[in-house]
Parts: sequence; C-alpha cells; structure tokens
Amino acid sequence: MDQLHSGIIEKVPPKDEVGVIHYLPHHEVLTPSKSTTKLRIVYDASAHHKGFKSLNEVLYQGSVMLPDLVGVILRFRMMKIVITADIEKAFLQLELQNEERNCTRFLWLDDIDKDKELIKN
Repeated sequence: MDQLHSGIIEKVPPKDEVGVIHYLPHHEVLTPSKSTTKLRIVYDASAHHKGFKSLNEVLYQGSVMLPDLVGVILRFRMMKIVITADIEKAFLQLELQNEERNCTRFLWLDDIDKDKELIKN
C-alpha cells in the first residue's frame, strides 16, 4: 500500500486501545486507466450510527485557508502568460496529533480469508 510506505498511514498494534477509538468507513475507487494512482482510498467521516455524531460533526472547524476561487480565476484571466502546476497529494500532507490518531483508524484486510480472526466479534 502506497500510503503505508510513504508514512501517511501507520499500522497499529492490535492491543493499542488508548483513548477514544473510532474506525472510519472507507471504500476503494479503482481507476485502471490512470497511470499513477490506480487504487484510491476514500474515507467517509460523515457516516455515523443512529443517535451518535459523525467525526465531521465533532471536529474543530478552523478558518478556510484556501484562496477565494473567484479571485483566483479572475487573476488567472488577467495575465498574458500563466503557469499551472499539480500539487500531488496536497491534503495528505496534514498530520494529526498523536493523541487524536485513534479517532481516524480504518480496517484494511489484504486477504479476508487470512485475516478472518481480526474481524470476529
């Protein structure tokens, strides 16, 4: 898994149950036609159990740090020559504090037959 090798995600020991623990629902998006990222993981922090809040509802929402899109487009059109760039995986550069990482866990099985013991109730 690319994210594991690049340090974006980490494996958690099975007995590491300190603090609040929450598992994010997720699914894969396969795009075989892409040359760089054929498999992408999409997390759903809006999902919640009946009567409980979702992770998105309890997260602190700071100020919007992205520039106003209308202003960006207008400035883009004013210049005679413009340069564009693609910032690969920009939002994956954010890092959670250690004590908050257990709230964003997810279960990933490489082989469901081999890992059945992990998902038993």
